[in-house]
Amino acid sequence: LSKEKRQEMWESIISSNKSKEYTFVAESNGEILGFVNGGEAREKEHGFEGELCAIYLLKRHQGKKIGKAMFQKLSDSLKSDSMKNMYLWVLRDNSTVNFYKGMGGVKGAEKVDEIGGKELLEDLYYWENL
Repeated sequence: LSKEKRQEMWESIISSNKSKEYTFVAESNGEILGFVNGGEAREKEHGFEGELCAIYLLKRHQGKKIGKAMFQKLSDSLKSDSMKNMYLWVLRDNSTVNFYKGMGGVKGAEKVDEIGGKELLEDLYYWENL
């Protein structure tokens, strides 16, 4: 997971004009606090229309309802594209799991994924009704 590859990935995501794909940034006084990205589901086999691909908020800004607002903004955007539900994959030992549960996420499938040369367990969380 190199900085260069991440930069290339985000430049590609932000500059693409794909319909039904969204990236929102939370900022205050010119400082980026966090972001959310999602859109049409990339994995159709799970039966969900939308996907939350990434959400991140600087630790010092967590607990201030900013993450909730970003989550809701993405959810509303997917609804405006007639999507009724969404999912995301999250590392099982990620401390943000409680955030997803608090937002009404339900734990579904699991998988083993190789990330950075390590095999890690991921859980699928989903929202049936956006």
